[in-house]
Amino acid sequence: MNINIGTHKNKELEILTKKIEIYVKNIFLSIDLKSNWEKNEALDYEIKKSFTRGLIRYSEHTNELVDLIKNDFKSKFPNKKNIEWISLPYPMIHLSYDYSEDGGFHKDGHQNDFYTCWLPVTDYKYDALSIYKFQNKIIDKFSSLIIKIGMPKFLQDRIKASQGNVFYWNAKRVHKGNLNISNQISVAIQLKITSEIYELEQTRNFNKSQNTNLKSQFTNFDDEQIYKNFNLYNNIVRFILENIDRYDEFHIIKHVSSMLDTKSMPFSFALSVLSQRIITNRKIFQIKNNEKFVNILDLISLLVGSANLISLKRLIKKKYMNTDLLDFLKKNDVFNTIPFDTYQFLSITEIPKTFKINNNFSY
Repeated sequence: MNINIGTHKNKELEILTKKIEIYVKNIFLSIDLKSNWEKNEALDYEIKKSFTRGLIRYSEHTNELVDLIKNDFKSKFPNKKNIEWISLPYPMIHLSYDYSEDGGFHKDGHQNDFYTCWLPVTDYKYDALSIYKFQNKIIDKFSSLIIKIGMPKFLQDRIKASQGNVFYWNAKRVHKGNLNISNQISVAIQLKITSEIYELEQTRNFNKSQNTNLKSQFTNFDDEQIYKNFNLYNNIVRFILENIDRYDEFHIIKHVSSMLDTKSMPFSFALSVLSQRIITNRKIFQIKNNEKFVNILDLISLLVGSANLISLKRLIKKKYMNTDLLDFLKKNDVFNTIPFDTYQFLSITEIPKTFKINNNFSY
């Protein structure tokens, strides 16, 4: 599939993204997120951005957005009958001249029949994306070399984007998000659309309706709730930072658990993304005892919601706690949030059980 570009706008999507934008700007105002990024306050900005991402992902607009994207994809690519799974929205927030978000050319994966859907929540005041002009099997095979020698820089299409636009490309397509050179915050959403269950996140089958028991996960907070929840989230992150050298991981995790009354999917996603961003930008954030900090973020993310199973994959890849990790998660799953018997969990942990597709980690 070539990237679906063009000037066509989805009117229903345009109306919905305007609603999402209003909610997002309300969050920014409530938590005092400034539009201009400054390196000396990079961590403060990142904490606020990760919190906002969690609220957007689990907002009441999510289910409508997923349905619109599903129908739009099917109408544009009717021959893709084998594509039947869609992830939750993955929000992206780019402050003005936010160099922590200035990534290079990359691809989203190696799988066949795996597509990225990208849509702007705000009207972009600069070229939002750069897409390598060419794609074929040879380019897919040697894409790492092509990126390494800098070829995409000279052979790119720069993409403009505004509310109502929606773009699709397959996982092997070389691309990058551009630095925000405007004076406004830009927000976009990404979703994964696949032929097989996406291993790292909650997914929904195209042909199945949402589990009604999970609808309560998706809500919009009012101003007071936003302010109150941000203070709690910020206090959790600050407690970890301030005690990283004083206590071991288990003491910190136990204390954080006592700060919460119930699971929180927005917090879970926010903590996982915060861990990812700190790992990716170690030089910018320069956190003391960095490795211990991100491990704690990933563990707490799993225990309060497991919203982003890349946290589990990161810990397993590091052989964190070795074989004791799963026992620790089982003993400390006080909110009953870890999807132990699902396709995704069994796949990531490589536990030798039969994968049951009808027991996927859904939403």
